[in-house]
Amino acid sequence: MTSTSIPSVNISITAVHISRIFKDRVGISIPDYINEVRVKHTKFLLESTDLSIREVAKSVGYDDPFYFPRIFKGRDAVPPIQ
Repeated sequence: MTSTSIPSVNISITAVHISRIFKDRVGISIPDYINEVRVKHTKFLLESTDLSIREVAKSVGYDDPFYFPRIFKGRDAVPPIQ
């Protein structure tokens, strides 16, 4: 096995079961967790770089710059421009 290969694991578990376990352990759903991480990273980038909101949105995984402020505002009640 090389350092870049990953051994395969054959387990029988559904996505629903994984989601349930994640929510039980972390306290929020997987999509909410991903959005939370993205928003935190967005705040960091907006405070520490000169990137535009569009560039930040793309760098954290949002290809639609018009959708991005809605996610951000939904989490913090303030759009990223403020």
